[in-house]
Amino acid sequence: MSPAALDPCLGAQSALDEKVRALGADSVYMFLHPGWHTERRANRWHFAKRWSRHLPTTLVLPEDSVFPIRSKLERRLPNCRVLSTIPRNGIRPDERLALQFAQIFLDIQLRKRQRPILWLYNPDFVESFAALPAALRVHHATENYFDFPGLQSDFLERLKNSVATADLTVAVSDGCAEPLRPIVDPSRLMVVTNGCDFKEYAQAQKPIAQISALRTSAKRIAVFAGGVNDRLDFELIRKVSDAFPETLQLFVGDANLTSRNAETFNELRARANVHFLGPVDPDSLPGIYQASDAGYIPYVQERLIVENGFPLKALEMAATGLPVVTTFMRPLLKYCPPLSVASSHDEFLTAFGAAKKSETLTAGLKDIAAANDYDAKFEAIVDRLLSVGPRQTTAELYSTRPNVQPTLLSIHMQRLVYYVRVNALPRIMANIGRIIGLASKFRLFVLRLGKSRRQD
Repeated sequence: MSPAALDPCLGAQSALDEKVRALGADSVYMFLHPGWHTERRANRWHFAKRWSRHLPTTLVLPEDSVFPIRSKLERRLPNCRVLSTIPRNGIRPDERLALQFAQIFLDIQLRKRQRPILWLYNPDFVESFAALPAALRVHHATENYFDFPGLQSDFLERLKNSVATADLTVAVSDGCAEPLRPIVDPSRLMVVTNGCDFKEYAQAQKPIAQISALRTSAKRIAVFAGGVNDRLDFELIRKVSDAFPETLQLFVGDANLTSRNAETFNELRARANVHFLGPVDPDSLPGIYQASDAGYIPYVQERLIVENGFPLKALEMAATGLPVVTTFMRPLLKYCPPLSVASSHDEFLTAFGAAKKSETLTAGLKDIAAANDYDAKFEAIVDRLLSVGPRQTTAELYSTRPNVQPTLLSIHMQRLVYYVRVNALPRIMANIGRIIGLASKFRLFVLRLGKSRRQD
């Protein structure tokens, strides 16, 4: 009997391996926003984790001004590296774009990659996304940037160009997909919501000593895990504290608040039934959830959150069987019940008071979490990419679908792209990249020298 027959999970993994191989790619390059090393395990983490199971995966971060290229292993994820490139600020835009492109292309050449999948989260990389060779180009839309107040129009144009360039755009909610529908063919857009690592959260955990210690002062523990930031509704948190004095509100995560909200949060922390645990190892979250009595998500009711919010924590809590009470977020309505989604403070307080573990509720929560496991999300995207069809010939690798408009690329980028896409001469490209790098280093040296002399 085959190993796959003995273990259905092994058989499913083998079938997925075959699908990924059918894409004809030899690597994945993911273009990210800064902050990878300190951010929580969000959508980017889960897809990097899954791609690296199948293909060498490189995370490209605009966080380093050193040239030539510098990469290092991402030790938390096997088969994964981090490539640092020129950041957005501190250098002329045309030079930055050319340097970023040269750095990434040289890395592709040094690693002997010929058919990478380019996976874009950060539209600031759109020029490289469009110009580098690729078996497939995927744009992952995790935010509805059109609802962000005060966002520069230049960034939105880069976002539109990212969508136009991609073979497939994956939106995490209908709210994120809606403003993109007028600018992309329906066949190149799909909605795949956030999910969870179901097995990691559902399996039994060892008791958490810190939570056990808090039990001595509270009859019930309600936990919020995530960024303690200005998205939290502190007026609602105060109402919960007043209405349920015997319930301890436990906040787990890093704090990043404006001065006004920081002052409010400090006042709340002074209460006996509000406790701030601070950031913890992400691997301890399943145990914290299992040791608590309820999970709650008290966000402010702003359009950006109400229409687009889909916090991973809702499904992660559900995977442990923890009752979840959340403020109104439209993408979560399809999971209500068993999630409790409240449209007002009064509804929230009622649901919060009634939140209690039971066998029926636990089963329902685990069912929705299992149905939204990230493994299934990943496979759904792979299936769609197979239907899109990867590029085959060398000429196709250097083309976009549709072709990039000349206005998308700066003059410097157009010259670089000419060598790569038209002549496809890696040696010439490498030499150009080195020359640009040396020129940039010399320019930075002169600027620093001039600054040093002025200070003297």
